[in-house]
Amino acid sequence: MLIFLDIDGVMAPAKSWQRPDILEDGFVDFSSKAVSVLQDVLAQNADTTIILTTSHKSRFSLSQWKIIFERRGLNVNKLESLNDNTNFQSRKVEILNWYASNDIHEDFIIIDDDKSLNDLPKFYKDRLILTSSLVGLNESHWADIQYILANSKNMAIFHEPPDVDFVVDPRPLSVAEEKVITDFIRADKEKRTRKDQKAKIIPKSKGNLLV
Repeated sequence: MLIFLDIDGVMAPAKSWQRPDILEDGFVDFSSKAVSVLQDVLAQNADTTIILTTSHKSRFSLSQWKIIFERRGLNVNKLESLNDNTNFQSRKVEILNWYASNDIHEDFIIIDDDKSLNDLPKFYKDRLILTSSLVGLNESHWADIQYILANSKNMAIFHEPPDVDFVVDPRPLSVAEEKVITDFIRADKEKRTRKDQKAKIIPKSKGNLLV
């Protein structure tokens, strides 16, 4: 899984009236609530890659970023970054361009406070956790994160790129994946059958009463 992760307004609430705490590495401290949520996500998804989207991404090398996360209680094994935003593109365009330039075969979550992401195509917006810049990531987002993760795991064998209606992963299915498909098709058939049965029920006419 991939996590497109912003920092300001996500890991560190952006309060203009309050000076943020700066640690010895010269970068802002993270909110303990944000750290706790991200710790839980990483614990449940050990193979996660974090992709930095923050405007600070070019300030440090990836190895330095790993140390920054570690000092704030987060062990990030896989870390990448969007390209330098030399053209001053919106966060929405940055993410779309990165996705289009990379061969992605795994699901993802976007955690950001940038409201331009509200205009993302549905394929991406369905995976967006939009935080309040004043509050940042916290326990109130946990249910939405779990929902995205659960749906991505249940349908992980399917991939729907933005410009393609439907693509099936050609790799052989595991027994667990076959069961997911079978259960999904069975439930869908049962739903359709119930709908058809209801449609066939025609109310009996009471006729006209003669006086």
